Amino acid sequence: MTIKEPNNNSRIDAIENVSIKDVLVVDFVGTSPSYTAHFSDALNRHGLTSNSIIPWDHKDLVFLSNLKVNYASKRKYATSSLGKVLTYLAHWRMILSISEKYKAIHFQWFPLLAQSRLDLLLIKKLLQKNANIYFTVHNILPHDNSSNKARQNYQLLYDIFPHLVVHTEKTKADLCSNFNVKESKIIRINHGPMFSYFSNIQLVDLKSKLKLGIIGFIKPYKGIEQALELTKKAIGTDFEFELIIRGSGKPSYIDVIDKKISELGLEKHVHFNVGYLELRDYIDIHNQLDCVLAPYRHIDQSGAVISALSLGKPVLGFAIGGIAELIKNKVNGYLVPPENIESLFDGIGWLKSTNKFEIFKQCQASLESISWEHSAEKLSGFYRKKPINAN
Repeated sequence: MTIKEPNNNSRIDAIENVSIKDVLVVDFVGTSPSYTAHFSDALNRHGLTSNSIIPWDHKDLVFLSNLKVNYASKRKYATSSLGKVLTYLAHWRMILSISEKYKAIHFQWFPLLAQSRLDLLLIKKLLQKNANIYFTVHNILPHDNSSNKARQNYQLLYDIFPHLVVHTEKTKADLCSNFNVKESKIIRINHGPMFSYFSNIQLVDLKSKLKLGIIGFIKPYKGIEQALELTKKAIGTDFEFELIIRGSGKPSYIDVIDKKISELGLEKHVHFNVGYLELRDYIDIHNQLDCVLAPYRHIDQSGAVISALSLGKPVLGFAIGGIAELIKNKVNGYLVPPENIESLFDGIGWLKSTNKFEIFKQCQASLESISWEHSAEKLSGFYRKKPINAN
């Protein structure tokens, strides 16, 4: 009996099929570890072979140990600015060295890009090794930097990236109109639910004041001053509520909010606590709220809004960006035209008169159509291309 030896090409293909993984997910310094963890978990559960570059010991990731995340490295989370820069550079070095071991590389954020073009040089070098790369455009420009320099740098980024991933039609339209991006290079996926497995409906005394909250980063784009104006208008009415603001922000903006609270005489109505908020506390606070306020000044899509709905909490705010795609009035929240603070009272009225358990169920049900699974399935067809070596 003669055994036929397979040809060399077959052997090489077999080795490549075993050794090359589908996708490397990159969140350099843990800009949003909870998002990256849910995203990576969805890819793995869909059957893709993926690794993630993200500081593995971030407290949020430790808390989310139920999610399936495979780490490409075990670099620790840095808290200092210098530590973050060194982590950033070390991760770039690693990406360039292992890029050909993946069919695709998917970047989530470039935290230094608004100030520096170093990323652009490194991306061009990466494209010579593997051209199947992706960038998720969470917002077309960083929330805290829309300078000419930032706009120019992001224009160059959008020009050289072959695949741009978005979560909303607004982001897609803005890329095309503001940055002349070809529609053919844009892939839209869902921003899936987060933390729903931690949700907990708490029965409260119906005579107690409503608790509304703005939880997370304390930044101007979130419309916190508008929320304070709403709190002031509600005092002495049937719609009076407690406003809880928790999270971290720049000291200069924290001072602005402190001054606004004092000017409006809201010290007894607003609970303003500043500092890093661990994920465990973030979820516990949400479970105590009746509603999340979202009077955003500008936004493409809000992870905070999706987190609120995932935890069964309705959202009251302004109908802008991707928020308007998620909220249906008197079902899982209440949206009004931007800057129309007084109209939000109708939403508070709906909140007070509707069974909390029904709202809880409707909020979670409203996210069933935007599963992570659908996004993973859509991206798998793009990822599973053989790496392109331009050399």
